[in-house]
Amino acid sequence: MSTDTKREPWLVEAGSRFTTLRRAKGLSIRELSRMSGVARQTITKLEKGIAFPGSPVRVALGDVLGVENLGRVLLEER
Repeated sequence: MSTDTKREPWLVEAGSRFTTLRRAKGLSIRELSRMSGVARQTITKLEKGIAFPGSPVRVALGDVLGVENLGRVLLEER
């Protein structure tokens, strides 16, 4: 079974929203990792819809991206 079949739709959507936020700030994954202190692998997993980060990671990423409650933004209904 491939990884793609295991991904939950809400995780994929959250990852897509996160990617949009990161790109809107003009940051690469590497730059965001350096600025936030969050591992590149963690950011990549979020963007691919493989994992949803815990609160400390969301806060660190949100601070760099200028998003007060990143978890809520990523999980909003469209």
